[in-house]
Amino acid sequence: MRNVERCSRFGEALLRTRPGAAAAGLAVVLLGVGMAGIGLPQAPAPGPPSPPSGRPAVETPPPRAREGTEVVDQTGSFQIVAERVVFVAERNSQRFVALENLNLERIARTVASHPYPLQWRISGRITEFRGNNFILVERAIGKAGTPP
Repeated sequence: MRNVERCSRFGEALLRTRPGAAAAGLAVVLLGVGMAGIGLPQAPAPGPPSPPSGRPAVETPPPRAREGTEVVDQTGSFQIVAERVVFVAERNSQRFVALENLNLERIARTVASHPYPLQWRISGRITEFRGNNFILVERAIGKAGTPP
């Protein structure tokens, strides 16, 4: 018997005898997958507060740029988040996970060696995968700045 069939039969038996335990187990698995970051390269932005009527607010997903959109001289900063480098645009605080290349390697070294966030002016190209935007940095110039 294959492992998948064995797990399926176990899950069915657990659901019949202890539905609460089955739901808790599923929640733990989903939480683990979510924390692993599978398919979730961007950190979710905090949603708007609930309206006073007590009904939950409808969350609007952040706007996505189209695949191939060219970014020219965009200012912002880079952050290292869970082994990935994220560019945060200064103008609208939109976040893009940066795709690995030699430019990003230089940026990551510079960001890791500075105790405060640096401002950058970048150019590159937007990509899209599974509903999320990424940026391929083609040019990056660190801007002189002072610590906060």
